[in-house]
Amino acid sequence: MSYTLWTRTYGSLPSTYSEIVYCVEQTSDGGYIVTGEYGFDINGGVGGRIWLLKTDNEGDTTWIRVFDNESVLEEYGQSVLQTSDGGYIVVGSRAYILSIIKTDVDGNIQWSKSYYEDGGISYGPGYCIQQTTDGNYVLVCESFPPEFAWLMKLDTEGNILWAKKFGSEKQFYLPYSMQQTTDQGYIIVGAMESEETLEFDAWLIKTDENGDTLWSRIYGGEGRDWGRCVQQTPDGGYVIAGYTESYGHGGYDLWLFKVDSLGEMNPTTVDESPPQSKPDWRIISSCGPNAILKYSDMPDGFHAEVFDASGRRVDEINSSASSGFISWGKDKSNGIYFISVFTEDSREKIKVVLTK
Repeated sequence: MSYTLWTRTYGSLPSTYSEIVYCVEQTSDGGYIVTGEYGFDINGGVGGRIWLLKTDNEGDTTWIRVFDNESVLEEYGQSVLQTSDGGYIVVGSRAYILSIIKTDVDGNIQWSKSYYEDGGISYGPGYCIQQTTDGNYVLVCESFPPEFAWLMKLDTEGNILWAKKFGSEKQFYLPYSMQQTTDQGYIIVGAMESEETLEFDAWLIKTDENGDTLWSRIYGGEGRDWGRCVQQTPDGGYVIAGYTESYGHGGYDLWLFKVDSLGEMNPTTVDESPPQSKPDWRIISSCGPNAILKYSDMPDGFHAEVFDASGRRVDEINSSASSGFISWGKDKSNGIYFISVFTEDSREKIKVVLTK
């Protein structure tokens, strides 16, 4: 029998605000460091701020830091790591642009940077950051607009040493987790859009120490399948956790699978059930003057409701085509909105941010 040792909640803002945690790591003193999004105002349409929380080993608050950039509509910390100097490094997003904050042991900023790429494509939100064996940093992020996945190495001051791009202009690549491997290279897991089915498959890529591709593997079936976390195992292989629509018992099921050192998987390790064709829709541009969404496999057309940050319905989106792209928000004011779609067995809601 198992017992809960302790539980804590953190939040001091009024009920119209929210605090959200995305990552927690244990620290060298036995406590914990937490990052996420602080202070989303559902009434005023104000986005959140990057939040860093330090606790002791019982979960009691040691200190809280909120990093506020008043010129940015929305910010959040996605991943946090204690660094070799005892401080912390946070990767996330400021207005959907890659952002990193380095602090000392007390959470005071030592440096803070946002990163932009030439050519009209920005480095998008960062998902995972690690300190490498040489004392530098490596991270994964997407591009904005979302198309490519990036593996980026930084020096101790946050300057880019190199950045490697994965993907193509015809597909979407999303990198969610990364780890430095025992050969000093890197393993990355995420999801990529299939050219044939327009569904997402789990994606695993192995690189050398310079970020150059050694091999790449795709896993999945006819539904949507995602890899969200990867770890190297003692035998040199990899274990991947994610969720699947192609296998299991219908809907989304937790998906855990093991591959060897070359990314090969024994097909018998996957419990396959007959795949079901399900409607597919997603936002492919969630921040900007318009929200752009893509949908497919909807014989009765696409139908959605739009709500503002206070929960008031402000619009409907309708299209009679079974598949296609829709641009919404041209005549709407700046702010945060939620696009809600009902299907036969589920309701999905996605947040978008309009900035003119």
